[in-house]
Amino acid sequence: MVKANIRDKNFIGYDKSSCHLAQNKFVEWVADNAPVSKSCFITDLCLEDVNKAGGVKRKVAWLLEPRSISPHMYNWIEQNNRLYDFVLTFDQKLIDKGENYLYYPHGRCWIHNYEGIDNKSKLCSIFASDKAFTLGHRLRHMIVDRYKTTDKMDCYGKYAENVLEKKEDGLNPYYFSVTIENAIVRGYWTEKLLDAFATKTIPIYYGDKFSVNKFFNPEGIIYFDTIEELDDIVNKIDIDFYAYRLDAVEENFNKVEEFRVPEDWIYKEYPFLFD
Repeated sequence: MVKANIRDKNFIGYDKSSCHLAQNKFVEWVADNAPVSKSCFITDLCLEDVNKAGGVKRKVAWLLEPRSISPHMYNWIEQNNRLYDFVLTFDQKLIDKGENYLYYPHGRCWIHNYEGIDNKSKLCSIFASDKAFTLGHRLRHMIVDRYKTTDKMDCYGKYAENVLEKKEDGLNPYYFSVTIENAIVRGYWTEKLLDAFATKTIPIYYGDKFSVNKFFNPEGIIYFDTIEELDDIVNKIDIDFYAYRLDAVEENFNKVEEFRVPEDWIYKEYPFLFD
């Protein structure tokens, strides 16, 4: 395992890992100012600290949030990307510029308890927090309002007033789960998708087809763009619908570990950043 410096206010609280309880296999983050590596990685909330990262060979910006969450951060990096040697991002608009942008899949996974995933007994679930400042947040609320009094979908989260202690309790027993990204951004997908794959639950997915289909079997994903499309899907799904896609479900399940810890993916794809 290599040590690498990081300046961060986004995720270091999680045992120096970008995932709850996840164990980094290749990278150990060091938040001290004293250099322990040739690179210093700097995340969203610390990007303007670039000149404070001294004594290293290279400085790497690491973008964690999408434009819908941090628009000002994107405005800043587009004007100042050359202050960095490289910028790690999933945002295809930045990748298309070329320059010093490097693509990484945001990924990550927060599922660690797999009890019951091969003995499913419930049809469909959805999670919705009480946040409402992105299109995805508001879409989740609309769907919960539409289905919470029906028997077609179990609704969880603060907005649904049905909070679970562990997310997997709302995924492991379910054949399907409505899975909505905060925004559809080309190149962007998150733990929301990977958590469904990790529990062998088929995501009914509101997200970017372009990037997801590059990494995963689309036969194990059901895409939708509108509530009307979702209504049609919810009326069609059943156990046979799931069983027909079981090979794709298994394939996507087997890919989860590749993306569980994004920094390990970055280490394997771009080892020069850690030389």
